[in-house]
Amino acid sequence: MMKQQASPRSGGSRDPGIFPRILVALTALGVMPYFLLKVAWIFGAQWGIEHTSELGAAVVLTGNIITAVLDVLLVAMMWALGRRAAVNIPWWLILIPSWFAAGLLLPFIFTGPVIAAMVLNGNGTTDGTLSLWVGPLVYLSFATQAVGVVLMLGWYLRRRWGRSLEAHGAHEQLPLQHGFTALLLGILGILVASLLYSSIRCFARATTLMQDQAASGDPQRSLAWLTDYSNSAFAITAVIGLLALLRQLLRGRGFTQVGARLKWWPILLLAASGAALAGSALYAVVLFGIGAGTSGQGQELWELLLLFSSGILCGVGALLVIANGQHPRAVFTSLQASSR
Repeated sequence: MMKQQASPRSGGSRDPGIFPRILVALTALGVMPYFLLKVAWIFGAQWGIEHTSELGAAVVLTGNIITAVLDVLLVAMMWALGRRAAVNIPWWLILIPSWFAAGLLLPFIFTGPVIAAMVLNGNGTTDGTLSLWVGPLVYLSFATQAVGVVLMLGWYLRRRWGRSLEAHGAHEQLPLQHGFTALLLGILGILVASLLYSSIRCFARATTLMQDQAASGDPQRSLAWLTDYSNSAFAITAVIGLLALLRQLLRGRGFTQVGARLKWWPILLLAASGAALAGSALYAVVLFGIGAGTSGQGQELWELLLLFSSGILCGVGALLVIANGQHPRAVFTSLQASSR
């Protein structure tokens, strides 16, 4: 288990400074517009509502209440991460919810600005339930939250574990047994292959969908191509992070080279990209489950599950590297023992 107490090397005893406060304010600013709109809907206002949703009033009301509560919890979590005492919070209580929050929000960094630009250019689309202006407000709100959450998560990881991890990366060499090295490389190879397959598949499907919509001239076109392009990009960035991290971890025949300094950007890139893939796939599966999905656009359940599994594995891989930085030799020694 990771250490719960801060050490002088982690920087946990120092004043966090103004940067986390700016991120909390940025996240709250992103939450506020859509949160206020949902509160208005909960109390019966019809702002931005053109027609009653096919999901039913009870489902919509429940969804608005749950997501409004989640908005409050998100801001509270960001505030907690920026406090000096945050280094004493159990790691799983921090990393797991913040990782999933980042995953659900990250895709909107791409989709939010694109949808807003389409509406401003008169090319916006809606299913008729909500007014056109609601889409840009919602997606730009999510995009702003995503920026705040990801920056805060990266800042917190480096603040709590960064120096310890870099110190172990600079002075420790963890030799791996040949059999375990082969097993590890095999698993990573399968993960890279699945990510590349998902990226190519999403890109091809998005391109085909855009071409079909352009040929049909349908003004109420689907925006599924935007999600697919986003997933394709995140899969590629996950591969980049994974290969860069693998290059650091498997130099020569050891876990790291003596004197090598373990860089943080591959860990953050792998964790963020994996979170985005898992969050996007999970969101699509939930939509299918409640009957709001669009299965006619070529998405198969097994593809979504593959994308979700790949994202989870990326997140677990990043977590293992962080855990090993706290307990050198312990993590990978136990993994080698269990693989015998």
